[in-house]
Amino acid sequence: MTTLNSAAVRVATRAAATTKADTRNAVQVSPRRRLNAVVKADVGDWQVNELDAGTGDPVLLTRRPKARWVKISKDQTEQIEADSREEFHLPHKSFHERVVNHGYYRPIVGELPPD
Repeated sequence: MTTLNSAAVRVATRAAATTKADTRNAVQVSPRRRLNAVVKADVGDWQVNELDAGTGDPVLLTRRPKARWVKISKDQTEQIEADSREEFHLPHKSFHERVVNHGYYRPIVGELPPD
């Protein structure tokens, strides 16, 4: 599993969860206590969870809407020589491609017209 750069998130909450439904999704903390959280994402994660604590309510993990992804750039490749003992000036010198980057993507959420 490849881990992207971690982002430390400091979240302040004021109240603990009260109902059974809130207890399942909430982080229970005492009033005016700070909670330090480390958020990590995997390269294969296409749907990311976000921390929602803007109102001072218990911290809840909310889902972002699913999105379709559109490729906006081509694959980037580099040429690797097949045999390093051959001279560069020979016409039969062969190379093969190695993919450096599979391109860049952007999400399309909802019914947006295509570009």
